[in-house]
Amino acid sequence: MKKQKIIYIAKALFCIGGAVKINNMWNSIKIGFLVVVDAEIFRKAIKYLLGRESAFLKISVIVILCALFPTVSFSEWLLYNVESNAGGGFSNSITADKKDYPHICYCGKTFSQSFVRYAKWTGASWQYEYIDIQNLSTAEFTGDISMTLDKNDEPHISYCIIKGTDKDLKYAHFDGTQWITQTVDAVSSTGLYNSIKTDKNNNPQIVYNDDTKSANRLLYAKWDGKQWVKEVLDSRAGAGQYCVLELDKNDNPNIAQVVIARNSIISYVNFVNGTWNKTDVFAKGYGKYGVSLALDAGSKPYIGAYLGNTYYGNYFFYQQDNIWQMSKIDAIDTSSKSSTRITLDEAGKPIIVYTKNGLNCSRLNSSGVWDIEQIDSGAVGGFSLCATSKQKPYVSYSLSNGGIFVASETALPKEESTTSTGNGNNGNNGNTGNTGNGGEDGKTTANTKYGSSDRVLKAVKTYPNPASIKTGSMKMQYTLVMNSDVNMKFLDAGGKLVKEWSYYAGDSNGKAGPHQVLWDGIMNDGIKISSGLYYFIVEASAGGRVI
Repeated sequence: MKKQKIIYIAKALFCIGGAVKINNMWNSIKIGFLVVVDAEIFRKAIKYLLGRESAFLKISVIVILCALFPTVSFSEWLLYNVESNAGGGFSNSITADKKDYPHICYCGKTFSQSFVRYAKWTGASWQYEYIDIQNLSTAEFTGDISMTLDKNDEPHISYCIIKGTDKDLKYAHFDGTQWITQTVDAVSSTGLYNSIKTDKNNNPQIVYNDDTKSANRLLYAKWDGKQWVKEVLDSRAGAGQYCVLELDKNDNPNIAQVVIARNSIISYVNFVNGTWNKTDVFAKGYGKYGVSLALDAGSKPYIGAYLGNTYYGNYFFYQQDNIWQMSKIDAIDTSSKSSTRITLDEAGKPIIVYTKNGLNCSRLNSSGVWDIEQIDSGAVGGFSLCATSKQKPYVSYSLSNGGIFVASETALPKEESTTSTGNGNNGNNGNTGNTGNGGEDGKTTANTKYGSSDRVLKAVKTYPNPASIKTGSMKMQYTLVMNSDVNMKFLDAGGKLVKEWSYYAGDSNGKAGPHQVLWDGIMNDGIKISSGLYYFIVEASAGGRVI
């Protein structure tokens, strides 16, 4: 009996040490499992020590466990698939309107085209629009894309277009009737990194970089109601990398950036009393793969960043007595890359999302320790973070399969009565899905918003029906009124996906007019289809018919 006592006491002490270690790592899953196992070990250990089990024993176990795990919380993220095949979605941006409906913009591409796309939650479904489309042979949308909503909840987007070795900064906004596009800066190689916000007058402000070899500057552009007024804010070598913009309560710009050629210094730039001020937040350098910025109600700045070299990890920077301080959120393996996004909760405390073996969210708890939880374990590409009107986080992100997702801790708000307007593809009277190139610096092009989804798709049928798929190909026919995204699926009687095709607006099977697709009966898994009942579904934009 004495030996058994010693074994249980040793196990209890071992588990206390292990629990403390894991508690410091803040791994919620392991901690939750440990509580279940350790409770029994503690119970037996104390029972052998006291010689009996009592109410005091049970309370003691609870007190010990609560002391070990004071602030562990478990939350479940809800994941919404915005678009299954977004052609990459490698760069995306999310924001929320007054109803807490999320709005997302993202870049993607097909085999022949590159595009900028916009998606909006309507309260019942996602509504999609193309903002800009280019042939890959002549241009491509890459680098950062940024979006904000003005006081009327209309979207404003900044993005970069690459034509050969040239990069131009583009701007698009929806004025309530149509999308307007402009070229903000085409003087040199600009806009690979960009960030946009609108002031109280709905005028946009953009920060962006110029990565011309002779320049490498941080630039700022503001629309004054008639034209873009531009300034050079930082001309240090490598300035303007990963720049991000926030406006304070007086609409003054606040900027975080990385100065690459200065050993990747993390820098903060703000406009106060008519003067631009630059401060090196972390002058030791090693800022890598992006910074993020948030302002509290008093316009106090907070920065999230990933540091490389000997610091490897994600960090939180804040001001105390006007001196920048730092707190390590999570260690990152030396062979890995990471990036951060930051917002603030209702209490003004930071919420930081970053990549590490998937997508993670971290919060600073009342004990000054970072609580970490995983949002998605998939291979995440680009991602973005915003806060709702109640300061709850929305996260948009892309996965390696090209899908675009939104993660939320609560269900997306629904509207009792919602009228779907279709995918709203751009085009003059529905003739085209393109918005045009934006012309020369400052000149604009505009297209009318297309509305009724009922007129997008018609004349859907399969032939022959019934079909003998073993003796020939099945013909699937449909007609598009305008250039539209098309997704076709065959489902078996149980609803299982058998075969799927996807085409983008403007592709061979996504152009306005009649189309026919032949299928030899080979399913997605490479096996020939068997006899039975199948459902053929065609979706064009937001309208669909089941045959």
